[in-house]
Amino acid sequence: MGRKICFFDVDGTLTDERGGAEIIIPKSTEMALQQAHDAGVLLFVNTGRPFSTVPQKIKDLPMDGFVCGCGTWIMHEGKELFRNEIPKQKRIEIMHKVKELGLSCVYEAKEGFAIDDYLNHAPMKIITDTYLREGFPLLEVNDDLVFEKFCFFKEPDSPWPDLSFIDDYDKFFKLGYFCEIVPSVCSKGKAISMLMKRLQIEEEDCYSFGDSNNDVEMLKVTHHSIVMDNAPDDVKSLATYITKRASEDGLYLAMEHFGLLKGEKDDSK
Repeated sequence: MGRKICFFDVDGTLTDERGGAEIIIPKSTEMALQQAHDAGVLLFVNTGRPFSTVPQKIKDLPMDGFVCGCGTWIMHEGKELFRNEIPKQKRIEIMHKVKELGLSCVYEAKEGFAIDDYLNHAPMKIITDTYLREGFPLLEVNDDLVFEKFCFFKEPDSPWPDLSFIDDYDKFFKLGYFCEIVPSVCSKGKAISMLMKRLQIEEEDCYSFGDSNNDVEMLKVTHHSIVMDNAPDDVKSLATYITKRASEDGLYLAMEHFGLLKGEKDDSK
């Protein structure tokens, strides 16, 4: 067996999903990551957030790299390895469609985020206030806006409009009013496959940790798929191991189980 590599979702996996707008990283999670790092395990964040909205608390963790925006941007040891920008004409079409359909949208990019809020949507205000409080850069919405992915919001009691203009994008529907949208050429799983090849990691030495439906491709591609107890049942069905919530030391317990903390032999097979 060679060097081990771990990929971690952020919200609800590295962080306490019950912390609300505030990012709360359990002490046990910080301990587990530091011990694994000291044991020589490669550690990567693998999040739907663009790098610009990854909280500093997460960036300060002992990570070897970041997969952001559901695989639309990849960094290893401070060096950008991959970036997939949505083409300009498609970006303009998306922005016009948001207005035409009366949706609200968060456009997400490495450099920052931008908002079109045609609904005056309460969750959008929470997002904007939280992001600005965290110091994340707010970009201007115009035809020169560059973004890698985006999120639509609708009224909770209304149906989703026709989204066929983005058929070549993966859509993750959540909460009855929210849809995260990613170019189909990218995913958390595709990013892992690329890094495994680049870093010459064997399949049996790869671990993923997640809790949400945008983690599905990540969980499918790794030999060891660890799912948090707060995940929905369809995500849990993909797990090779289910652990407790982050707030209940779930990440520490899972990494301990797989012998990732002090270089112990993995006896879980």
